[in-house]
Amino acid sequence: MTFRHIVGLHYAAMCLRPANLPKSRPKGAKAAGLRYEKALAAAIPRAEHGQWFEFTDMNGPGHCQMDLLIVGNKRVVVIECKLTDVQAGRAQIEDLYFPIARKVWPDKKPLGIVAARHLSKENQLELVEDTLKGAILRAESQNVIPTLHWIERGPI
Repeated sequence: MTFRHIVGLHYAAMCLRPANLPKSRPKGAKAAGLRYEKALAAAIPRAEHGQWFEFTDMNGPGHCQMDLLIVGNKRVVVIECKLTDVQAGRAQIEDLYFPIARKVWPDKKPLGIVAARHLSKENQLELVEDTLKGAILRAESQNVIPTLHWIERGPI
């Protein structure tokens, strides 16, 4: 799946789902990924699920939807849910979501976490954490985007 890379961000704000986007009925892996995302959202009650953003950069206007957000006093945690493709999740956080988070919350530090069910495509096993608290601490202290390995069972 491809995503837009932000170049020269001029404006960003939270918004409702754009009315012109068609609603689809995902099947297969896409549906499994959305079920995983919903399960993780239910496991983290303080997280905002599926917040939409509008933005304008050098490529023109656009919209995006962050999977999960935890907005605190000093930081914003962006959680991207993936079944397996952790590297794509890291790139999406760095190139799309971090610029938007910095523009929307200029006084908060953005942190990123990729939540993954399977680690088959994880090439940085040293970044894997099995608790949300551990992943947040790692992101904050080491300035990296860790992987939260959650298999939809047990505490988060």
